Amino acid sequence: MTPKQEQKFRKLLVNQRSELAAELAGLRKEDADTKVDSSSEVSERALLEAERAFVHRHEHDDANLLNKITLALERLENGSYETCLSCGGVIPMARLLAKPSVALCLPCQKAKDESSSGM
Repeated sequence: MTPKQEQKFRKLLVNQRSELAAELAGLRKEDADTKVDSSSEVSERALLEAERAFVHRHEHDDANLLNKITLALERLENGSYETCLSCGGVIPMARLLAKPSVALCLPCQKAKDESSSGM
């Protein structure tokens, strides 16, 4: 990877991390501001609980992505950014451009997804 490419990926990852951190802070504030009043109608309480569950799931997903971005930045710093964490092969530039936080080459990612889904 050239220094110019490295700089480009660092900027992409840092920007993505900043946006995600801001979004995560907003979700946490939104969740804290959501109050379920015991005197509310059952349907209103159910809707609020469903919204809260959605926000928690989104928070969880954002936190996981934030962790992946941090790890990608660490790999960028130590020179292993393009290396698949599973097989040690090279992650193609097109894949890194499509998803800068990725840590696996496509064949390893597919194998992981298949084993996770029980196929």
